Amino acid sequence: MKRILAIAASVVISAMGCTSGKAAGTDGMTTPPYLKRGDKVAVCLASSSVSANKVKRGVDVLKSWGLEVVVASNVYKNDHTYAGTVEERALELQRMIDDPSVKAIVMARGGYGASHIIDKVDFTRGGAKWIAGFSDVTAVFCALNSVGIEGLHSPVLTTIDYDAVSTEYMRQALFGEYRGFEFPTDAASDRGIVTGRLVGGNLCIIASEIGTPYEYDLDGAVLFFEEVEEATYRIDRMLTQLDLTGKLKGVKGILIGELTDCPTKGNFTIEEMSARVFKKYGIPVIYGAPCGHDTKNYPLYIGRQVTIEVNDAVTKVIF
Repeated sequence: MKRILAIAASVVISAMGCTSGKAAGTDGMTTPPYLKRGDKVAVCLASSSVSANKVKRGVDVLKSWGLEVVVASNVYKNDHTYAGTVEERALELQRMIDDPSVKAIVMARGGYGASHIIDKVDFTRGGAKWIAGFSDVTAVFCALNSVGIEGLHSPVLTTIDYDAVSTEYMRQALFGEYRGFEFPTDAASDRGIVTGRLVGGNLCIIASEIGTPYEYDLDGAVLFFEEVEEATYRIDRMLTQLDLTGKLKGVKGILIGELTDCPTKGNFTIEEMSARVFKKYGIPVIYGAPCGHDTKNYPLYIGRQVTIEVNDAVTKVIF
């Protein structure tokens, strides 16, 4: 892919790993208070059902961080493939949002179903608090973004112990010690620097919220997406949908995460599809972020300003 960004001056990142929290949000976004040892966090489930054993493993990790953990009452329920009825899932999430003693919410898993409840929950009523997860939790991030609250794209409770680095980064992100990460530069990535408000998550969910009150505002944004078990022609269809909305005109850059178990089946590669969709906008496209449905799932602050610096050796994601 043609390199469309000139190499800019190096960004100072010595703050990556300092321990002070960010004082305020950007672009009108509210940064929820960071956690401290002794805080209470809630395990919630807005989507598919989950086994008790997997929940216990994740709860043990949260407790090892010095946190008190409470589990929402619907987490062990089953309504077809969901963790309770729409009403039960919405009620329990709202209860934990409203509870002033609960300082953050970690979603137990993704799957499908969060879109059922986002119009039934007031995400502002209890004050801003961190909601962490990925995959189907993207629908919750869309809702949070619509009311100006940052979210944390990170492992869910049932994947929190898959990768030690991702686990530690998630702890740092919730406790306000996180300044980003770096990874080897993909050969196809555009070199240079891009800065903008980071939005995104699972591509299927991003596309499904278009036309609703919860669709992302992409003007001035860096768009992140990842996917799992979608053939590349389906990814092409979703990217084309985004293109046809006209909402990509104000995007500052594209950050592509893990595309896990997404077979090509003789279709275009992701690089070919990206070139077809994004090249006309003259925006940088960055590949290979270790975020999504693979073992590594490094946290991303959704709604926060991010700077992505790409050179021939490494790509740095800086908050």
